[in-house]
Amino acid sequence: MPEPNSSSSLCCLKLSKKQKFIIFHLLDSILLLAVQLIQGSVLTYYIYTHNNEIQYLLHSLDIFCALVFITALYSSYKYLAFFIDNNEYPDKRYVASPKRLFSQFPTSKLGVLPLSYMSWVIYVIVLLLKIQIIFGSDLFVILNKKDSFTPQLLKMIIGLASLVFLLLVEAHNRLELNSERYNYVTSVCSKVGIEIFDSVSLLSVLLLGDQVPAPFEHIVCMLAGINFLLPTLSLYRLSLPDRLAAKLSEKFPLQVFHHLSRTFLIEIPFLTVRLFLWVTYKEEASMFMMKNVFNILVTLRTLHPELVQYLSRDDREGHELDAPYVPHFEAVPLKQNGVSV
Repeated sequence: MPEPNSSSSLCCLKLSKKQKFIIFHLLDSILLLAVQLIQGSVLTYYIYTHNNEIQYLLHSLDIFCALVFITALYSSYKYLAFFIDNNEYPDKRYVASPKRLFSQFPTSKLGVLPLSYMSWVIYVIVLLLKIQIIFGSDLFVILNKKDSFTPQLLKMIIGLASLVFLLLVEAHNRLELNSERYNYVTSVCSKVGIEIFDSVSLLSVLLLGDQVPAPFEHIVCMLAGINFLLPTLSLYRLSLPDRLAAKLSEKFPLQVFHHLSRTFLIEIPFLTVRLFLWVTYKEEASMFMMKNVFNILVTLRTLHPELVQYLSRDDREGHELDAPYVPHFEAVPLKQNGVSV
């Protein structure tokens, strides 16, 4: 008797590329909203237990962030779904773009998915507002370590921002293995996740209470806020089509600027603060101190060839830079034998 063809039965269970994308995008969206609302609710509860005057305002901000995330996620779904179906970039079919209302709006500079990074900025502003209220009024000092809502739980809840970023970035991925966008998303998720944990570790310094002077507390909160906002550059890169991002990189070294910003605004200041705490307050040395040193050395080592490559671009591609720039939405796809390329 002929054996049943197992491969044919497995083929029936395989999903198409579009179906896989829809499933993963839906899961990412649901998890993102769940994590964001859980984090917002717990932080609001920390504030509510000792100050119930602004609880409704904080809940309203959480709901507003969720609505912005929903719009951004739906916008990315429409954009990437069109690309999967047509294998080309859509013109004005994405949602919530100013280009739909203002024909002269510079979408080529702000990206075709501006809500991807705008939603993160709004979310971070609300998160930093709550962090400032909690640490600025020393609410954590009166928390009992035996209660459910302890200072340790507070650090874990703030650290959920790394999951929010990961899910937001993954929702802008086309799931194409070894593609430029896929590799970029994988790299960004791992790096930003560690950076957010670094900020949470630095904020834990404020748990020392009155031992830390007030100006120093403001410096720590400011550095942590900058570290939360810097991933906006990575999201801006994802808001651009791959071809447009390559053209932009030729004129403006976004990656080099990102490395320099992280080195001089995050790594060096974080390392300085930790050394100050180690020497002045005998604070235990954190492993993130070695992470700061490691990133500084790696950046300085890789920055030189990137700068050389950027500064020598005129010698290599002068004829391309002299050509007039055609905005993304005014570009007409080339056709060969009636087929777009």
